[in-house]
Amino acid sequence: MVAKLYKIEKNIKDDPPDKKKQAREEKSVQIINEIEQWCDKHFLNAHAIGGSIARAFTYLKNQFPKLSIYIEDGKLNIDNNIAENHVRPIAIGRKNWLFATSTKGATALCNWYSIIETAKANNLDSYAYLKYILTHLPIYQAQNKDIEDLLPWNIELN
Repeated sequence: MVAKLYKIEKNIKDDPPDKKKQAREEKSVQIINEIEQWCDKHFLNAHAIGGSIARAFTYLKNQFPKLSIYIEDGKLNIDNNIAENHVRPIAIGRKNWLFATSTKGATALCNWYSIIETAKANNLDSYAYLKYILTHLPIYQAQNKDIEDLLPWNIELN
């Protein structure tokens, strides 16, 4: 049922917000209602089983108003995947920092992570940017140039 909702979203992804809202009201509301009915029908059985399945059903039931809010506004997305994809590298980096064997090592990891993520945020290929700055930084230092010119928002890579 959820796949059906995503199929609708795929078909309307380029539509203006008012058309998205209309399509969602015409098609998605019915599916959302089916999901809620399905959840209600199986809720007690899930709790009789207990454990993770019971927690999942309780979570779904408690989150249902939030699940369907995107239907009311064509500017909203069905999920928050875009935000999660931006945050994921931070969580991965945090896990990697746990294995730094010293404070200096953790600081170095944080610095590299900062450089890479800032390059990405400025629409640069992180590998190309690292290659560029590691090639140019010694020249800038030798010539006493301002290394601010090497910051991602000051660079255009082909």
